[in-house]
Amino acid sequence: MRWFHEPAIRPMCTTKSHRDELIEWGLRDLVVWGRGVDIEKFQPQALEPRTKPRCVYVGRVAVEKNIEAFLKLDVDVDKVIVGDGPQRTALEKAYPDVH
Repeated sequence: MRWFHEPAIRPMCTTKSHRDELIEWGLRDLVVWGRGVDIEKFQPQALEPRTKPRCVYVGRVAVEKNIEAFLKLDVDVDKVIVGDGPQRTALEKAYPDVH
């Protein structure tokens, strides 16, 4: 652990207890960088109510992921693709109603 982290100027850890454990291992100058979202800076916007469920794919948009099988599902849902990749343009053209 020291070999990996010693070159860092300010190694980050997620909790105070994690920091204390790493100090016991000999690491120094640790910074606690908590998880979560700063709700003072980021606040969700009011959303319009949905009339049907939403199904989402998140990942690389490529042929080997077989995203087209997901898009061809005959279900009454809003389909959303989150990601980028070599198949994105073709899928956007073939499925213009998918977000």
